[in-house]
Amino acid sequence: MYETHNHRGVVFATGTPITNTLGEQNIMTRYLAPDLLDKSGIRNFDDWAANFAEAVTRMEYAIDGVTIRPKIALAQYVNVPELQQLWNQFSDVMTQEDAIRAGQLTVPVPFRRDVLVKITPQQEPMLQEIVARGERLMLPRSHPDRPLPTEDNWLKLDGDARDISLDARMRDSSAEDHPDNKATAAANIAKDVLDRTEAQRGTVVIFSDRYATSDGEFNIFRDIGDKLLAKGVPENEIAIVHEYPKREQFLLLQEAVRNGRIRVVMGTTEKLGIGVNIQNRLKAAIHVDLDRKSTRLNSSHLGI
Repeated sequence: MYETHNHRGVVFATGTPITNTLGEQNIMTRYLAPDLLDKSGIRNFDDWAANFAEAVTRMEYAIDGVTIRPKIALAQYVNVPELQQLWNQFSDVMTQEDAIRAGQLTVPVPFRRDVLVKITPQQEPMLQEIVARGERLMLPRSHPDRPLPTEDNWLKLDGDARDISLDARMRDSSAEDHPDNKATAAANIAKDVLDRTEAQRGTVVIFSDRYATSDGEFNIFRDIGDKLLAKGVPENEIAIVHEYPKREQFLLLQEAVRNGRIRVVMGTTEKLGIGVNIQNRLKAAIHVDLDRKSTRLNSSHLGI
């Protein structure tokens, strides 16, 4: 299209042009204005980074959640006026603030509440094992105590640590329930919101991107649902989006939430946080865990 239509005919429209790294701006430019990059002598990503990005060393928690380590990343722009001049030649940017000022968008301002939960006795030894595994993975590859990549690796450790921090039963479905865990906290908050907004038939959405064990023995959504049932919430007012796999079912679910017939709906950010129309009665969004992409997290704040 670009070559056959004299540098015209290609239009990108997105709400999130830069999602994960600064380098995505180079990718967008390469798609839409490669001639501008060529004229500037920028022929690859290294050229772009050398002109417009700076590597920064910052301290971050390692995957074990305990060790703090330095990490180098492209974290800030340089030569911003020149980059802005290049970007403005082919892009038209409207921020949320611009849309609000123009009267094209009305955005409610939600109240954020961070709830601190205790590490349960079931989680404590599991998290200690995560730390021990992280220490073994930091050993030199030649060390006899370092596990083989097929036995353990950082990606596997990260997944296990996220499961354990969510609920001990995500790691061991036979572990006991505990009144201080996240599922209990989520159920308590949801019930409080439902009680306070009963007259308006207010609704609550609960997100968790990790929610079930591979053997199917534990599902945190069902556990929260059971806790809500025990608190007196009717079963027909609780829904898990993954139990509505067909489009027609999903649309009817959204309608039921909008009408206040279903007052608690649970699901992942991918299933429930993007392109879902359930805002009109929504009073609270509870994140039992957090999506690692800030853009998806913003999308899941559905206009509370």
